Amino acid sequence: VDVRRAARVAACVRYGPSRTVEQDAAYGFRLLADIAIRALSPAVNDPTTAVQALDQIEDALLRLTRRCLGDAWLLDGSGTPRVSYPAPGWADFVSLALDETLLYGSSNPQVVRRLRALLEHVTAAAPQSRRPELARRTAALDRLSATALSDPLLSAVADVPDHQGLGGSAPRGDSPG
Repeated sequence: VDVRRAARVAACVRYGPSRTVEQDAAYGFRLLADIAIRALSPAVNDPTTAVQALDQIEDALLRLTRRCLGDAWLLDGSGTPRVSYPAPGWADFVSLALDETLLYGSSNPQVVRRLRALLEHVTAAAPQSRRPELARRTAALDRLSATALSDPLLSAVADVPDHQGLGGSAPRGDSPG
């Protein structure tokens, strides 16, 4: 083994005792998802904080919609692959960002409204190849909220996407006044 070359490669790698959002985007999503689900816990019961976490999750997902994601290779000067590194793909980020909030927030109309708005907005911005993951989450939200919000009024309220989750819009099919 060429010791000098190994030392040069090692100098290019950073590691430490903890993850940072600058080095690991998945960690940022994990933190935001944790904030959302902690806010939705029975002990805290703060759906507005969950909605604010979803605001940041939406912004981050929008930033990733057109980025190259997943495992990658580092190439040398001649284009020969030298180092491979695993990295999350689109499906991984979507799952990490939304799945637990879908589960724990499906009984709260405010959170369901915000999730619907997020899914619509990110789907509209995403290339066709990335839309199936979002469609799967929309279908899961429909199933979960239909079960959790069996009251027709609450179900109708939760069915209307709302970026603030607060309501105020008439359910679909109803006219104001």
